[in-house]
Amino acid sequence: MEIIFRLFIILATLVFAGGVAAQDTGSVGYAGVQDNTLVIVQADGSSIRVDNPENQGLTHLAWSPDGSKLAYVLIDAEYDWHLMVVNADGTNPEMLANTGRVEASYPISWTSNQQILFAQPPQTFDSEQYLITLAVIAPEATAPATLLGQVPVGVGCGGGSPLPADWQYWTETGFGGSPMTLQSTDFGVLYSVTCGGTGYALLDPATGEPRYVTPVSFYNGIPGADDNISRAKLSPDGTMLVAIRTVYAEPDPVESVVLVDLATGAITDVPTQMQPDQVAWSASGDLYYAARSTDDPDLLGDLTPEQRARLDALGTGFTIGSNRVTIARVNVQAQTETVVYTGSAHYVGRLVEAPDGSLWFSLIPNMQAWLEAIGNGEIDPLNDVNNLQQLATVPVTVYRAVDGQIATIAENLNQFTLRPITQ
Repeated sequence: MEIIFRLFIILATLVFAGGVAAQDTGSVGYAGVQDNTLVIVQADGSSIRVDNPENQGLTHLAWSPDGSKLAYVLIDAEYDWHLMVVNADGTNPEMLANTGRVEASYPISWTSNQQILFAQPPQTFDSEQYLITLAVIAPEATAPATLLGQVPVGVGCGGGSPLPADWQYWTETGFGGSPMTLQSTDFGVLYSVTCGGTGYALLDPATGEPRYVTPVSFYNGIPGADDNISRAKLSPDGTMLVAIRTVYAEPDPVESVVLVDLATGAITDVPTQMQPDQVAWSASGDLYYAARSTDDPDLLGDLTPEQRARLDALGTGFTIGSNRVTIARVNVQAQTETVVYTGSAHYVGRLVEAPDGSLWFSLIPNMQAWLEAIGNGEIDPLNDVNNLQQLATVPVTVYRAVDGQIATIAENLNQFTLRPITQ
């Protein structure tokens, strides 16, 4: 399963000009990846570029609960994955020496007692079953890892896309737009059951046994999700998931918002006016969701004959549309919905409410610039090393919404991760 996620390594090695300028962040600090460099932005808007060892990419950023440290994964020259920890002021980046191999597909997170939760891949290949090991480790260079238990994971999640907007989207959200989950809760360790991010279970560290909180079936010992529920986010109180259910139908899949009770496994539908792509929580218990619709079904029709001829010579063989995205806030109890943002973009990437109550989100632009660059002969996709020229045509931008106003926070910044506000 690690090979599939090497695509993220390429996506994390973005080479763009410029840095993160000071912006009004509402006293919220954050981190992100820019120019293949880890950037930490303080609450006053000042930024620090962390001096990491030479690497192929950085991913899976996660702040400690007290906001004093940032953990992340560094991919070395051999494409091995390593846990790193750095202080919030950018000092003392350290590699944790005793993690063993780190599973590429799962994120990392923190437990309430300031340990880092991560996954290890199987020590040996088994074509019959893919068993990952869940473990925790203190954020110290020589700390030992504590193994919590092994769980089977459904595999076979290949595929890809020729579109750079998709590559950026997956970097922001997870492979195929469906992020994997690995989090500590009062009910056990919450994790995704399949490599596609569908299905959820809780590992009890005391017994080493999982409890499946969404419907799962096994075939030859390999779990698969009966109910296609994915893209889940844990509620602020740690008791519920908000997630997206996908029902495959013709001509297109139907997606809807659901709530999953971690204690009982009860699944509740949440009506929305549009089909969701991503979801998030508000501290008040309200929900956010992002949706998209097509406003131009075929951007190729906007090109000149010369531009179109260059694209046709590449044998694209498909249409590329332009999207309009909407972010809405849902009051579940009152069953009311309020639009927070609408605008032109291919996708909404990350969607997170900040500790100050503002909503932060990232946008991946539509692909007019990509098509025009190819059509004008400025980019040759077949000779674009690491796809960097193509990725530069769809840079990720981070925004902040508060009191009806939308502010640009950072441009060309991937994987923004908000720092907790502590007293």
